[in-house]
Amino acid sequence: MSMGRQHFINFNFFSQNIKMLLDTGSMINILPKKYIPESINITPNDLKVLAYNNSSVPIYGFLETDLIIDGTNWGRARFYVSDNFSPILGSASIEDLEMTINLKRKKIVNHGPIERMANICNVVNSSSINGSDQFDA
Repeated sequence: MSMGRQHFINFNFFSQNIKMLLDTGSMINILPKKYIPESINITPNDLKVLAYNNSSVPIYGFLETDLIIDGTNWGRARFYVSDNFSPILGSASIEDLEMTINLKRKKIVNHGPIERMANICNVVNSSSINGSDQFDA
């Protein structure tokens, strides 16, 4: 089975630059334990995680932190901690943080503010300002 192209982001975490896979097939974010400083508390949990091949993924617990990509803070995200996986940014965070990913241009856009502005702003011209509903072509 051949695999398509993989796309990565540069995640800044406690002075480390971590290459993280954008994985819309994963519902969760995963961060390997080796990247987590000993001073950081990992909250234990009993989440059962299965990989794409249906194998079990051991999870130590989770932590919540700011998702900083190339110096931009996108908001808080929950990362599940494991030893057996590469770093992954999953679909739930991509959706929750309102990310629009343009793979062709290799860009991530915070689509939320754009969409909200488009919904609250009306385009007007001088004819409608003067009380007329006429639009100029």
